[in-house]
Amino acid sequence: EDSKGKRLHLAIFAEREGENPALQSLFSNWPETIGSSRHAKFDPSMLLPSSFGYYAYTGSLTSPPCTEDVEWRVLKRPITISNKQFSIAVTPHGRSARLEQPIYGRTIYETSY
Repeated sequence: EDSKGKRLHLAIFAEREGENPALQSLFSNWPETIGSSRHAKFDPSMLLPSSFGYYAYTGSLTSPPCTEDVEWRVLKRPITISNKQFSIAVTPHGRSARLEQPIYGRTIYETSY
């Protein structure tokens, strides 16, 4: 979020094809229940795929209050995640609270890989 309150969110697709070593340090300290917290050092750049092509659009948050005017960058190339890692990530926090929304005339930009 910048000084004017403008938000930028980065989304990375994950395919359930195998364990992701970059997630291990994060998941070893993952909260077990909603509202609990733990502290851990984690380098999010380790989750980035090998190329950075992306889709860009202005949308909204996926969870309440579903704030509008949020800039999204959705990386084209997915990372891998195991079924166990997926379960750990989804269990305490649930999935996105918002259903997929229509495009509503938005322009979606695309970069190359």
